[in-house]
Amino acid sequence: MNIDVRVGGARNQFAAQIVNIQSSTFESIDGMFIGDETTDFYEGLLAGVAFAYQLLKTTSPKITDNYLGATISYISGEKYKK
Repeated sequence: MNIDVRVGGARNQFAAQIVNIQSSTFESIDGMFIGDETTDFYEGLLAGVAFAYQLLKTTSPKITDNYLGATISYISGEKYKK
């Protein structure tokens, strides 16, 4: 499983599921976004959330908890350097 792979064509599969989201869930999620970021930002966010979703589906909660925290730390300290 790679975290730094763009979702690309799979995005269409995810996007098609939007019709299955309950309106209250949609409104709740929509409220978490400011909405003024670039397409590149959302593409990166999508890759990260897709990675976390795969991790949740394929590993135990303890491993997921450790890996997500460690991944955030790794990206912050190693990959995201200005």
